[in-house]
Amino acid sequence: MTVTRRTPDLSLAIVLTAAALAGGCSSSEKPSQNHETNRPMTATPNPTPPSAATTHCEKESMTGEVLKFRETTSNTLSNKDVGISNIFERDLPDDKGNVAPRMSGVLVIHDPKTDEIQRETVFAGSTISIGGDRYCVMSVEIGKGSPGWISLRQMK
Repeated sequence: MTVTRRTPDLSLAIVLTAAALAGGCSSSEKPSQNHETNRPMTATPNPTPPSAATTHCEKESMTGEVLKFRETTSNTLSNKDVGISNIFERDLPDDKGNVAPRMSGVLVIHDPKTDEIQRETVFAGSTISIGGDRYCVMSVEIGKGSPGWISLRQMK
């Protein structure tokens, strides 16, 4: 008997992400506003390494409420379409280079004006720039039998 090992195909993840950004939300989710679904999209197949995110979320530097985004949805945040995907535990470094298992997820950030797509792997405590705003990742939760979620809070 011959056993063939398959490697993951990133093109499927890109297609699924593109579908989510094009309004492929569940019937209970509201699709992104001001999004043209027939526009061609470009994608970067590999997420940005998590070292691009820093881990300096101090309570006094945050404003507003905690925003909770469900995995497999597309949301509008800071005039960008933000898709949430691939929530699971990864061995990731923090801003000091300390590698540890961290619950993390990928934010797929689409600029509807330029069709550019940015992918960022984030975990609780990291910060991310979306549009002209900065956000602290408050939590990354894996779903139990359903999609997980990522909670963000805007920083000053």
